[in-house]
Amino acid sequence: MYSIFKSLAISSLLCSSLLSVQANPTINNITYPSVIEIYEKFEVNFDLIANYSSPYDYREIEVTGTFDNGQYDVFEQIDGFFYRPFSFTCNSSGIQVINSVESATFALRYTPRKTGNYSFSITAKDLDGTTCSSSYTFTVYAETGKRYPGFINLHPGEDHFSREDGSRYMPIAANMAFAHADKTVCEYDTWITQFQSNGGNSVRIWANAYWGFRLEGNQIMAISLAPGNYNSNQ
Repeated sequence: MYSIFKSLAISSLLCSSLLSVQANPTINNITYPSVIEIYEKFEVNFDLIANYSSPYDYREIEVTGTFDNGQYDVFEQIDGFFYRPFSFTCNSSGIQVINSVESATFALRYTPRKTGNYSFSITAKDLDGTTCSSSYTFTVYAETGKRYPGFINLHPGEDHFSREDGSRYMPIAANMAFAHADKTVCEYDTWITQFQSNGGNSVRIWANAYWGFRLEGNQIMAISLAPGNYNSNQ
């Protein structure tokens, strides 16, 4: 309890001092839902004017979000990330067509595990300095239907998995290692939909295959780029 209160106090003092001192970076156009259900994804989107060359390099730009529920039993800091929204469609040959639908922004994604009134703030650090946003609030409620059962954990004292709402989780899995380079999204959409309709709930995917979901490198040729360079796959 003391460590949470100490961290919260230090964070508040740091944000207060930075708001009055630093001019860069600038955090604008913050959007987020005001009410969500427990375990639901809470997403914050915002524009960031800052001095950096690569939005993926934490040495140049680092974004964090601080969340607390005002009861001193929840105080969490998470990393923000650069986000470029896309739309995916499949043509008549099953080849994926990817289009950017909005301008790139920065984002935070957080999952509340307790109900109540929360507050959050955003801190951004670039090559010139650090800025902390104002504090914003949202409410987390518990829905009777429990649309979001929570994270999967080993059930306390038992040898099986369960969700955070106490419901049992039995993995029914398949090895869907990889798909064709130009049909990755379309094929996985078809396979996973069919697998789910037959009772499946977990899949294994090769995330580092250069012709699939690999984040760094070229998707068509096995060319390895410098770590942190994701632009070739945007």
